[in-house]
Amino acid sequence: MALYRCVVNTARRAIHIRSGEAGAGQAVDNWLERHGVERVCCADVLDACAFILKNSAHVPDLAFVGADRLSVDDLAILRYLRETWPAIGIVLYGEHAELDPHTPATRTLVCPSRAALDEILAASPDRLLAQFWRISSPIEPDTGADDRFSGRSVRPTATPQTSDDSDQADANGPAAVREPLEPPRDNEASRSHPPPPGPAPRSMLTP
Repeated sequence: MALYRCVVNTARRAIHIRSGEAGAGQAVDNWLERHGVERVCCADVLDACAFILKNSAHVPDLAFVGADRLSVDDLAILRYLRETWPAIGIVLYGEHAELDPHTPATRTLVCPSRAALDEILAASPDRLLAQFWRISSPIEPDTGADDRFSGRSVRPTATPQTSDDSDQADANGPAAVREPLEPPRDNEASRSHPPPPGPAPRSMLTP
C-alpha cells in the first residue's frame, strides 16, 4: 500500500491589485498584514501585468482584485493570473463586481458589495484558501457566529473536485495535496525467477 504525505493549505503570499474603492482596499491590506501574509500591492492592472511578467516564479496563494476601476477589457487580468498561477485563489471585489463570460470561474470568489467582502475578511486567510479547494462547506467566520456565506452576497464559483480523494478530504477537513513518499521498488525475486511458461498470448500467435 502506498504511503502519502499531506500538505496543509496555508496562505503565505498574496497579490493585491488595488483597482477598487480605497476603503475596501485598505481593509484587505490590513487583513493580510494582521494575519502575517506576505503581500505585493499593485496600483492598477498595468502595474500588475509588469509584476507578473517579471516575477512569475514568485507564486502567491491568494489574489485580491478591486473591480471598481476596472474596464471590461481590464478583466483579462483574471485570466492572466490564472494562466500564470493555476492554483491561485482569486477574490474579485467591488460594487457590482462580475466575471465576464470568458473569465475562468475556477477557484474564484466574487464579492459584489462591501458587506460581501467583509464576510470574506471575517475568516482567516488559511480558511479562505481552504474554501477554494473544498467541494462545498462555506467558510465559517472566526467570530464564532453561526452565520454562513450566503449566495446573495458572496458567490463561490470554485469548480468542485470530483475525485474520491477530494471527497475524502472534504469529509475530514481542508483538502490536501498528496504526494507519495517513495516510488515503488522493483521486485528482484520476480526478475531473477520468471514465471513458468504458459500458453502464448494471442498477439504472438500467427493467423
